[in-house]
Order: sequence, then C-alpha cells, then structure tokens
Amino acid sequence: MRNRVLVLLLFALLISSSIMLVVNYVLINDVLVTHQKIYKTSDISNVLDEFTASLKNQSKLDPKNDAKYHGQFKQAQDLKLIYGDDLYFTNAVRSAILKYFFILFGMTLLGVFVGGAVLSFIIHRIYVRSFDELNREREKSRYLSEMAKWQDIAKKLAHEIRRPLQPMRIWLSQLKKVSSVDTTMVKEAATAIDQEVLFLSEMVSGFSDFAQIPKPKLETVELADFIQSFVAQYGDVWATVKFKFQKLIDARVALDPKIFRTLFTNLVENAVEANPDTKTDVHFSLHVDDEFAYIEIFNSGVTLNEIEREKIFDIYYSTKTNAKNMGLGLAIVKTIVLEHGGDIKCVAADGGVKFEIQLPLVKG
Repeated sequence: MRNRVLVLLLFALLISSSIMLVVNYVLINDVLVTHQKIYKTSDISNVLDEFTASLKNQSKLDPKNDAKYHGQFKQAQDLKLIYGDDLYFTNAVRSAILKYFFILFGMTLLGVFVGGAVLSFIIHRIYVRSFDELNREREKSRYLSEMAKWQDIAKKLAHEIRRPLQPMRIWLSQLKKVSSVDTTMVKEAATAIDQEVLFLSEMVSGFSDFAQIPKPKLETVELADFIQSFVAQYGDVWATVKFKFQKLIDARVALDPKIFRTLFTNLVENAVEANPDTKTDVHFSLHVDDEFAYIEIFNSGVTLNEIEREKIFDIYYSTKTNAKNMGLGLAIVKTIVLEHGGDIKCVAADGGVKFEIQLPLVKG
C-alpha cells in the first residue's frame, strides 16, 4: 500500500511541477519572440548603423573628443546586440533560460521524490492507524455481539438446569434416611449424587454470572491507587500467590471499581487454577501513552503458545483440564474490558503468561 501511494504521489507531483515549469518556459520564450518582433526591426538596425558610421566620421574630424565618440560607439554596439539583426542577445537569454530551466527541473525532481516519500509515509501511517482502529472496533463489536448471544443461551441453560436441582436435593435427603437397604451402597450412591448436584450447582452459578454481567457505572480513578488497593484487599486470599509491583505511574481512567475487582480476581484465579500446587508470582505494571493506559498483569505460570493466546478469550475455551472449568472466566474478563471502551490481549512472555489491558485515559 505504501509503495503504491508513493508512486502515485510522485507521479502527481512530477506532472504538476513539470507542467508549471514548461508553462513558464513557454511564456518566457514568447516574451523573447515578442521582443524580437517589436524591437528587432530593420529600421532600428539601419539607424544604429548610420549612427555608428557618423561616430566614426566625427572621431576622424574631431580627434580631441575621440574618447567621447568611442564611448558612444560602444553604447551603440551594445544596442545593436539587443535591437539589431544580430541574435547574440536572444540566444544568450534563451541559453540562460534553458540552463535555469533544467536546474529547476532537477531540483523539482528531487523535491518531488523527497516530498512524495514524506507524504506517502504520513498517508500510509494514517491509513494503517485508521484501518487498524476500524478492525479493532469491528472485532470488539463482533465479540460483544457473540457474547450477548451466549449470555442469552447461558441464561436459559441456568434456568433449565436449576429447575430439577431442588427435587434432586430432596430425593438425596430422603435417600440418606433409608435404612432398609445396605448402608454402604446408600452412602456411595448419596455421595455420587451429591457430587453431581454440586457440579450442576456450580455450573448454574457460572452460567448465571456470565449471563448477568452488569453494565459498568463509570467513575474516574487513579489506576496506581486502584491496583494497590486491590492487592491490599485481596492479597491474602490466595495462599499460593505472591503479588509484586513494577513501576506504577499516575494514570486516570474511567471504570467501575466493583466490576474491575471482579476482573482482576478472575485473572488471578485463572492463574491459580492453571498452576495448581505451585507458587505463582503475579506482577502488576502500568504505562501510558498520549491516549491510553496499559495495565500489564504477568503470572509466572505455565506459558501459552501463539494458538492458545489467540483462543484464550473464546467462549468455553480453556487450557485447563479441570472438568468443572467451563472456560467462562476470561470471556467475562474480555467482555468487561470491552464494555469499558478498552481492549485486552494475551501477549508473548518468557516464563509465564502476560495480559495487557488497554483503557482510554481521562484527559484534563
């Protein structure tokens, strides 16, 4: 794209510059031709010839004023170059015009290439930025639309699964009271049913959380203070997690504190579930540019390959083998970030997994 823009700009600038130069040359040449037609006449040439002849005669008759006549004779000769039949002056002017024409043409070519390269770079950068922004907005819209459909499905599933749970709990309670059958069999059956009921309850809870992601109530917060308050409040919740801070700078953004605490909790919980029975370091860092704040959350757990990083926010996708994991946590996380007007991605990192959350800055 950039090369194509460069070629088109160079061509347009070269054509427009060349036309201007050629027009100037034609106009100046026309002036010279007009000058010849007006001033280079035989009458003027004859008058100048007669005047120079007269000066020669006067110089012979009046030798004392020879210097004076010589000066006048020289002036007459100069006038003959301009107004006489001799084309010396015209050719000299035309040669000078041609020389400066080609000098200007060369400078124009250089300017065209430099200007074209600079303009193509600027246009290419604007085009890429606009195209990338359009793609990001289109992807956000697609993702939110897809999540809305899945939320509707999850809501219906939660409702359908919840209905038989209460009767199952009642039957389980009655089964535990049965004493006329083998106690061991009853206990085993009751334990199995109890586990399945618990699994279904957790599934209903997960579906309900996903189906009822609240709309954010935005307020302006200092990100550094918010992250530190989250760690202070939840730092002891996970025994296997050690929090660390890296360069937290001032950045004001609009977010819903309650919902964003849930988002951080989901990310940390996801790291804990992906690295069971191991100590996990979770690093928070923050940096900004002119428009956005970027929160980086790194956990020193199992790394992900490129395919896994691309799919990790897909609904019902999970890299964990836990049967109870439904792959909703990170889908909820991305939905929350998009609802805040930001974006989130999983980026390559050595020795762990890194998430980067992008949020628009509050100006002023």
